[in-house]
Amino acid sequence: MSPYGTALRSPIGIRLLTSQSIGELGDFVGLTALVLMAYEHSGSVLGAAAVYGANAVLKVVTATWGVAWLDRVPRRAALAGLSLCGALVIAAPAVFPDLAVALLAAALLGAYRTAFLGVQAALLGEAVATELRGPLLALAGTVNQIAQVAGILGGAAVALTLGVRTAFLIDAGTFVVVTLVLLTLPATTRRAAMARSGPLDGVRAVLSQPILRLLAPVAWMSMLASLLPETLAADAVSRPWVPIVMAASPMGGAVGFFLAGRTTLLDSVAGVFRAQTALGALLVAGGLAGWLVPSAPTFLAANFCIGLAGVAMLGVQGAFIRHSPAGRIAQINATMVASVGVLEGAGAVLAGGVAAALSVSAAYLLAGVLLLGMAVVALRGSVTAGAAQPV
Repeated sequence: MSPYGTALRSPIGIRLLTSQSIGELGDFVGLTALVLMAYEHSGSVLGAAAVYGANAVLKVVTATWGVAWLDRVPRRAALAGLSLCGALVIAAPAVFPDLAVALLAAALLGAYRTAFLGVQAALLGEAVATELRGPLLALAGTVNQIAQVAGILGGAAVALTLGVRTAFLIDAGTFVVVTLVLLTLPATTRRAAMARSGPLDGVRAVLSQPILRLLAPVAWMSMLASLLPETLAADAVSRPWVPIVMAASPMGGAVGFFLAGRTTLLDSVAGVFRAQTALGALLVAGGLAGWLVPSAPTFLAANFCIGLAGVAMLGVQGAFIRHSPAGRIAQINATMVASVGVLEGAGAVLAGGVAAALSVSAAYLLAGVLLLGMAVVALRGSVTAGAAQPV
C-alpha cells in the first residue's frame, strides 16, 4: 500500500483530512467574499490587502497568550469548540455587511486559525505515528491548495452572482459541519502541558532548537510573497479573469504538494532551501513576463508556477511537529503559524502598496528579488550548518 493509502487508514488522519476538506473550502469561500467586499467598498487593491492584514493582527496575540492555555484542553474539545466559534465569527458580516465588520471578522478568523492549527499539530505529534505524519502533511497541503482553488472560484462566483451574504452563510454552515466531524475524533492521551507556560516560551523554544532556528527564516521569507497572486489579481486582469487568476497559485500548489509528498525532495535542509530559491526565481520571472507581456494568460501561468514552487513549507511543517518539546507542541506551532500569518499580511499590504504606486509587475519583481536574495544566502550558508541533515 502507498504511503498515502496507509495514512488515510489512520482514524485520526482521515477525520482531520475530512474536516479540513470541508472547513477550508468554506474558509476560502468566506475569505474571497471578504476580499471582494473590501475591494468594492474601497475601490482599490489596498482594500483587498487590508483583509489579509487584518487577518494577521490577532494571530500573534493568540499564539502568545491563547494557545498556551489550549495546550491544557483535551484536543477533541478544543478543535470542536474553536470550529463552532468560527461559525459565529463569519456569520457576523452576513448580518452586518459593513467594511469595518468584515475587517474585524478577518482578524478574529486569523486568531481562530492560529489556535486551530496549533492544536491540530499537537494532535498529530501526540497520536499519529511518525512515519504517517509526512504523507498526512502532504495530503493536508494538497487539500489546502485544492480548497483554495474551489473556494476562490466558488466564493467569487457566489459573491458576484448571489452576493457576499450568501457566501458568508455558506462558510458558517461548513464550520458547523466540521464541528460535527471533529466530535467523532477518537479519544487520545494528551501529554501533560509544561507548567506556567509564559507568553514568549514558544519563541524561546523555536530559537533553542537548531533545526527550527535554521528553518524558521525559510517560512518567514516564503510567506512574505505567498498571498501576492491572490492580492493583486483584481488589479492585474479584467474582471472575468479575476477568479481563475486568483485560483492559479493554489492550483499549482495542489500539484506541488502532492508530488513533493511522494519524494524526498524536502527531507533535508538543503532541499527546503532549493525550493525557496526556485520560488524567488519564479517570482522574478513572473514580474518580468507581466511587464513584457501584460495579459491574463501571462499572470495565470506565472501564478500557477509560483504555487507549484511554494512547497518549502511541507518540510518546515514536519520539522516543527517533530522537534517541538512534549507539552508545548500546540504553542510552538501556533507561534510559527502566527509569525507566518503576520508576514503574509505584511507581504499583502506591501504588494498592494507597490502595485498601487508603481505596477503589479513591480510588486512581483520586488518580492522575487527579496526572496531570491535571502534564499541564495541561506543555501550557501547551509553548507556549513548541516544542509544534508534531515529535517
